[in-house]
Amino acid sequence: MNYDARHMINVSLNYSYGSGKDYNGPTIKNKQILANAGLNVQVSARSGTPYTEQIAATPEGLEGQPGRPITKGSINGARLPWYFRVNMRVWKEFTFKVGSKKDKEDRRELSFEIYLQIQNLLNTKNPVSVYRYTGTPSDDGYLTDPASAAAIQSALNPQAYSDQYAAYINRPDNYSLPRRIFLGAIFSF
Repeated sequence: MNYDARHMINVSLNYSYGSGKDYNGPTIKNKQILANAGLNVQVSARSGTPYTEQIAATPEGLEGQPGRPITKGSINGARLPWYFRVNMRVWKEFTFKVGSKKDKEDRRELSFEIYLQIQNLLNTKNPVSVYRYTGTPSDDGYLTDPASAAAIQSALNPQAYSDQYAAYINRPDNYSLPRRIFLGAIFSF
């Protein structure tokens, strides 16, 4: 199957501080500055998924061009590179008591958590799709194939044709999402 990943490694590391007498973190003027705060790091790695190689380059960036891919080797006989990703989340929770100080049954505790979440912390450029002829996500092999040299040279401006074709082929959806940063809050009552 084309989604088969033989090896998957997931590691989640979590470190958080308690509050009150359970607090063991740094203090400033007897103030527990990291009370109810924490850090979570998730590391994921998996081996590449299979794809089917082809013998000759086909112009993936041109519409209506003839080109039939001829399979090289077996179906799903090649593999994408390994996928590696690190995510991180940092948070701090604040608790408040509301209600009448005289009536302890009427008092409620509210919590407010602020967090910063960074997906793909290292901004790893993981290929999720490759071109079958070259096995890379940024080049389908058409521009360097001797069979396409005549078509490229017959263009009005061969250099501009090559540059625009290369830019079109290097699609962002061939890679995993880049680093994304989220700042958020959770209110609980």
